[in-house]
Amino acid sequence: MSPWWVRTRTYVGDDAAAVAVEVRGTRSPDPVIPGRAGRLGDVLYGSMTCEGRPATLTMTVPYRYRSVLGPRLDELFKAYAADAATRRGCTGPVLPAAQ
Repeated sequence: MSPWWVRTRTYVGDDAAAVAVEVRGTRSPDPVIPGRAGRLGDVLYGSMTCEGRPATLTMTVPYRYRSVLGPRLDELFKAYAADAATRRGCTGPVLPAAQ
């Protein structure tokens, strides 16, 4: 498998509350709390509401890709969130602050 990949996921309802991210160098996964946004290791995460249910968005981006994308990484996550919201009829996106 090529090291050049970006993985996006959208979790809705009960699945949104169960998302946790493994951060290199920590003993246990860090929970991603619906209604919040941020960064954990290689993962950007955000949230929104889909048909009245919480949704969590994640985008996993390995370090090599982050170094190439630079500030465009935030634009990529914003575009992914907008696409997911449109396809699923979601509202109220909460996205991580730009870096």
